[in-house]
Amino acid sequence: MDNRQISLVIITKNEEKNIVDCILSCKDLSDEIIVLDDEETIDNTRQIAEALGAKVYSQKFINYSHQKKTAVNYSTKEWILSLDADERLSKELYESILNWKKGNIYQEAQSFQFARLSFYCGKVVKTCGWYPDKKIRLWNRKYGKWNDNIVHEGVEVKSDSIIKELEGDLIHYTMNTVKEHWQKSKKYALLKSLKVRNNNKILLLFKFIFNPIWVFIKMFILKLGIIDFWRGWVISFISALAEVYIYYYSLIQKKVKKG
Repeated sequence: MDNRQISLVIITKNEEKNIVDCILSCKDLSDEIIVLDDEETIDNTRQIAEALGAKVYSQKFINYSHQKKTAVNYSTKEWILSLDADERLSKELYESILNWKKGNIYQEAQSFQFARLSFYCGKVVKTCGWYPDKKIRLWNRKYGKWNDNIVHEGVEVKSDSIIKELEGDLIHYTMNTVKEHWQKSKKYALLKSLKVRNNNKILLLFKFIFNPIWVFIKMFILKLGIIDFWRGWVISFISALAEVYIYYYSLIQKKVKKG
């Protein structure tokens, strides 16, 4: 079991309301807990994490990819289990990882992905393309690493590595209010605009006009957001409006403040 030791790695900022449930959902699976906190945190995240046995570090936030890479660098175990503070392992996913760790399944694998099940304003949402939203979150550090995306970062693994899917869901307690959703979407839109702002201006203008329409139709109609009534409509509408902001910001070359 020594070669299946796990470092649980979490990045945080003002997460005292979430960090306990996040750590406790997988504490017994973890051989080490690493928390990298934004140095601008003003609540008790660090003290709570330390009380739960975590090694806590702090760093000024630059972007999500940089933060997560740094957090992994503090870890010492061969396997990385990376969670956001608002995520928890479901009981089924916990048992799947435990089963693997005991040597019962998928010993040939170098990384694992699992479905992410999101709560929005207090209710599970499986429409709008939000489920299964599979993510690689458990991997052997020799075979994978966080990519350089400044937003919607992901784990990239070597082309010859074996990826398996574990049973169970990663529970994601996403936005609790519509206002929170909109504020986060505007922030991400500004970051995403950095990736496209050097494109042809005519292309940007075309996408500014038509991308929001397509995103709304895709999420609300094709991805069945209509089934979730007002939640589906709000998710689809805010996602469409975020597209407006992405291409608006890219056209006006709005600057991004770090952090």
